[in-house]
Amino acid sequence: MKPITSELILTIHCHNVPSVAGTVFHGLRLGIQRDQQVIEDVPADGSDVAFRAPITVKHLDGGGHDFAGKFVHGPKTERFFYLNWGAHAPMGWHGVRRAKLQLRDMPSLLAERTEAEVWINMTDAKGCPLCATIKPSFIRWGE
Repeated sequence: MKPITSELILTIHCHNVPSVAGTVFHGLRLGIQRDQQVIEDVPADGSDVAFRAPITVKHLDGGGHDFAGKFVHGPKTERFFYLNWGAHAPMGWHGVRRAKLQLRDMPSLLAERTEAEVWINMTDAKGCPLCATIKPSFIRWGE
């Protein structure tokens, strides 16, 4: 049987974004990656920000989901979003860090909806901009 697909809009709420003024990260911005481009970037000034990303959800035979779309990266078993830290440079975006939101951690009930939300604490334990694969303790999935 062919998998059934649906569309989901995921709102990614980035809260506790560190204010980097006066630090080695001065001028840092946070954006979401679509294909190979960082878009909707905003200053890392302590303000919360939200990104909305459409996802195609493939409902697999036997349960489970696969995700696709311009914001989705990675191989079939490891789909994720990138939240990128960087700055605008003369030659384009200059990235310095990325945070990876694993979609496999999304509760199945949320993947069945047309809209879902996730809240991410964007400051790591050392007070720096969050990077690498985001640990579940920094994430709260919701409706």
